[in-house]
Amino acid sequence: PLSYVASYLGLTQSSLSRIRKNI
Repeated sequence: PLSYVASYLGLTQSSLSRIRKNI
């Protein structure tokens, strides 16, 4: 479903920003 994909994308985006901030 779309909601699942949306939540997954949001999770990846947040983790990506976290990694970028970590570097």
